Amino acid sequence: MNKRYILIVVIIVILGASAYFMLGQKGSVPSQTIATFEECVQAGYPVGESYPRQCWTPDGRHFVEEI
Repeated sequence: MNKRYILIVVIIVILGASAYFMLGQKGSVPSQTIATFEECVQAGYPVGESYPRQCWTPDGRHFVEEI
């Protein structure tokens, strides 16, 4: 019974991790075309409070504020 319980837990963890990564990949593609720092900020992507400020999209693109 103990081995069966461990097997069920392992299967649940694997299925959960698979679903998490599959859904995470689906949401990583921006739904709009981002071409500038301002568009990146307006889309709500993270902005680094550096000088100059920087914005990153989920697909790995990087924009720097023009000063």
